[in-house]
Amino acid sequence: MKDDGISTVHKQGFWPRCSGVTITDGQVHCSLDFDRQYDLVTWSRRYSAHTRFLQLKTERELCTFVRAWGPLDIVAGTSSLRVEAYRAFQRRLRALANLLISSGDGHLDGRECLSEYCAADEADHALSPLSAFEISPTSQFVLQSFIRGANVSDWIRRASRSQVQEAVAHVLQSEFSDRVFLAVEYDGSQFQIAPRWNIEFFRDAMRWLVWNDRIAFCPECKELFKLTSHRWKFCKDECAKKATDREWRREDRRKRKLQRKATKPERKADICLS
Repeated sequence: MKDDGISTVHKQGFWPRCSGVTITDGQVHCSLDFDRQYDLVTWSRRYSAHTRFLQLKTERELCTFVRAWGPLDIVAGTSSLRVEAYRAFQRRLRALANLLISSGDGHLDGRECLSEYCAADEADHALSPLSAFEISPTSQFVLQSFIRGANVSDWIRRASRSQVQEAVAHVLQSEFSDRVFLAVEYDGSQFQIAPRWNIEFFRDAMRWLVWNDRIAFCPECKELFKLTSHRWKFCKDECAKKATDREWRREDRRKRKLQRKATKPERKADICLS
């Protein structure tokens, strides 16, 4: 592989960090540092790269992230992408996470999540350098085979709830199955068969993390976060405190209302007796 005319070595299963990142005219330019490659799966999972990526808001935060983790893709020796390409993939990753959540706890509407996933997938496909190797966006290709020629947007709007859930399952299966394969390994005494992920790019690692890690939708700030033994409902203490305070005020108002209702009949009775 070559980058800016300099020969480089890209190890299988590893990903290069960047020695420098700048944004010029909306383009994210990376100086790849192949001497600082890291184990893509191990380290991105240990430090929850996907949740960090989903929380990026400013260009400065984006530069810091890319410097630490490297670019989304390296295609034909090129690692420079437009800011819009990073934002489009961020939107797609969020839509994918929401689609997964909608199939589980029921807090998100599957119809809305499927519609947003399709829109995000199309936007990401239009800006991704990998689109040159793909005929159409994943969602369009997969759903067309499922709905048999109907217009995707119209079908999602008119389909029943059970049909939408079947379509969500179909999309999720296609989304992840193309990166999973069965590996056969010999440990010296016997053969072992186990599923393995074929992760080539950083974007693949984040898709895998969304599937592999337990993530949730914070009901307070509406952000996605990784579930842990300490974080199982809210993404941070501030959100938990806001929700608790609001619930306390609601309960206090309810108790005051009950007290007023309880004292009202007594006053009327006193007036009648007098």
